Amino acid sequence: MNNKILDEGFLGTRKVTNKEEVKQALREAGINSFYEHKNGNIIVKKGDAIQLEIYFENGSVVIKEKFPRIGNSVQVVVSGVILAIFLFVILLPFPMQWIVAIIGGQLFSYFFFKPKTRDLKKRIESYLGINYMT
Repeated sequence: MNNKILDEGFLGTRKVTNKEEVKQALREAGINSFYEHKNGNIIVKKGDAIQLEIYFENGSVVIKEKFPRIGNSVQVVVSGVILAIFLFVILLPFPMQWIVAIIGGQLFSYFFFKPKTRDLKKRIESYLGINYMT
C-alpha cells in the first residue's frame, strides 16, 4: 500500500489496542517514516518539520502534534529575512537582533506547518479509528 490511502481520505474502522497494532496500521496506510522513541512512544515524521507523537494513555491512543524541529528550512529562510530587516532598517542592539530573528523564524515556522501537521493528525486518527475531534 502507499500514501494514496491517506491522500484519498480513506476512513478506516480499525481499532488499535497496542503499539504493534499502531505500527501495523501505519504500515498498511503507507506511512513508513516512523520510529519508536526510546521512551516507547511512536514518532511519525513527514518532511523536515512535521512530526506527531503517538502513545497510549489510560488505555486509549493519544496523538500529539510536536513543535517543528529547530533549524528547518522555513525557519532558516524567515530568520534570515527578519535578521536582514533588523540589520538594515530597525536598529536593535547586536544580540537582540539575532534572538528576535531566530524566535520570529521559529514562530513563523510553527504557524506555517500547523495546518499540515493537523491534516496528518486527522488522517491518522481516521485510519486508526479514533473518534474524537481536536
